[in-house]
Amino acid sequence: MLPDNVRVTGYGVDVTPPGTTGGENADSRTLQTDAGYFLGETVESEVDIYLEYTADTEGGSSGAPVCVLGTAVSLGIHEAGGCDPPDVGNGGTSFENDLVETVLENYFPGGVFVDAGHPVVLQEGTILRPCRTVALGAALVPAGGTLMVIEGSYNEAVLIGTPMTITAPVGPAVIGQ
Repeated sequence: MLPDNVRVTGYGVDVTPPGTTGGENADSRTLQTDAGYFLGETVESEVDIYLEYTADTEGGSSGAPVCVLGTAVSLGIHEAGGCDPPDVGNGGTSFENDLVETVLENYFPGGVFVDAGHPVVLQEGTILRPCRTVALGAALVPAGGTLMVIEGSYNEAVLIGTPMTITAPVGPAVIGQ
């Protein structure tokens, strides 16, 4: 399910309004954020999937996350500014791009992910399609593997019968309370 609005937060070069010398202003190259309409995701091929949105960005914001507004869920990586809505929006590379997805998956090899707050529909236990419950995630971990539980509360009883490492790579995770 794609969002209505997104947010991009980066360190762009800001010249509007111009600074005191006619160039960059005091906000230039500082952390700035803007939200705008999500215009869509275009799939050209498995390795050419891009996002388009109207969040205002400037040069230097490339590499910033493109997040669903009001959440920490990122859809991709910002790479092209110059917003001129409604004709042309800003652009980014989607995490659905197979090359990007492979790099992210290989960063945590063998890990099964659990994130109760992720809006994913298909729960595969991957970094981009995490399970929503510890029980489902634990069932996918091979013997000796790692269960990575993302920050949050998981109010569920879990019986784990496979030897595994359980880690919380992002903030505290509470299981069973």
